[in-house]
Amino acid sequence: MSASGTRGAPLRVLLPVLALLAASLASARSDWTALLSQRASWAESDYQLHWAAGRALAAGKDPYDPAAVGPIGATTGRPFTPFCAATPLFVRVFAWLGELPFERGYRVLLGVSVVLLLASFALLGAALWRAGVPALVAAAAGVALIACNDGTWMALWYNQLNFVTLAVLTGAL
Repeated sequence: MSASGTRGAPLRVLLPVLALLAASLASARSDWTALLSQRASWAESDYQLHWAAGRALAAGKDPYDPAAVGPIGATTGRPFTPFCAATPLFVRVFAWLGELPFERGYRVLLGVSVVLLLASFALLGAALWRAGVPALVAAAAGVALIACNDGTWMALWYNQLNFVTLAVLTGAL
């Protein structure tokens, strides 16, 4: 029988379970995910660089000047905040986040990133479903293609605006 017949039905049900299991294992085994629970590691993330640049911008300083961002970044426990390589629009977003204390801002953006990550799973699954892939298989693929990549968990810990891009791209599909 074809995959659309009754013999394919158990496979269509098993695929989402396997995808969630694989995604859970990838997340649990990732060193990046482990770092998310270590607040002291957050100061070494790219979020810290951009947070310091946002604070510098809000204070009327040059967010691209290491002398301006260094003292601000030092308040997070990072001994050296070298630079900010973000675009001016990106730095403006972090100027808003920079109004929050460092740890709270990290958590806020992390929460937004998790919501966008979940939306990206759904958007990719929906794109596959619209392309003719059975719904459960499409949902499984949407999760597996994104969550089984260690780069996803690395991007989550670095806590930039990567998931805005991911949601836009999966939405465009």
